[in-house]
Amino acid sequence: MSVPTPRMIGGNHRVIGQRYGGRHGRTVKRWIARGEFPRPDLVINNRPYWHESTLNEFDRQRVAASLSQPRQARQPTTRQPLKRTTSPDSQRGQCTEPPEKRNTGAGT
Repeated sequence: MSVPTPRMIGGNHRVIGQRYGGRHGRTVKRWIARGEFPRPDLVINNRPYWHESTLNEFDRQRVAASLSQPRQARQPTTRQPLKRTTSPDSQRGQCTEPPEKRNTGAGT
């Protein structure tokens, strides 16, 4: 009777990022550095691998932590009006410099 080997997931951080909402591989590295994500169970040739059970346990802990915290109400955001960069009288594409200062490109 053989013992089943645990399934390994990884090979690069991008694979793990795809599992967690399409995140970039660099984001996964930052999570690991900050202690927000489990360290790889195995590293071969600088390629990280996790046991599937490690990631499943991490998922369960994340869900349990999010359910135990009360949900905060989202504050509505107010948008500031855009600032005009040109005067309201000027038309799009027109030069606002006086005619004597305009560079027409013609040689004198």
